Amino acid sequence: MIDQATVDTGFILLGIIGGTIYLCMSIFYIRIVQHLQHNRKTAITKFFLKEDTVKAFKILALSGLGLVIAFSMEIYGVTVGDQLIATVARAIYPLPMIGLTYFSYTLQKVTQEN
Repeated sequence: MIDQATVDTGFILLGIIGGTIYLCMSIFYIRIVQHLQHNRKTAITKFFLKEDTVKAFKILALSGLGLVIAFSMEIYGVTVGDQLIATVARAIYPLPMIGLTYFSYTLQKVTQEN
């Protein structure tokens, strides 16, 4: 059985990692909007013509699938009373979040002017 101090420390660490990742994503999305406002036609053209955009959308889809799997594992673990499964599911949350951050980073990189 996992002791409560270990679980609490894990949740705190997970919260810090998640908060940092979401802060980065927010900054990238703000920059995307700024690029679109500055020169909409160029930004949208680059968005549709760059190969990186296709790769970013694939990563987005895989990240969404990863989150669904992690959420399902957590629900299953809590339902059957197996804290280990729930804890492992929570521990893999940063992986899909990193994929979502990569998506927003790639889009802001693609839409910026050279």
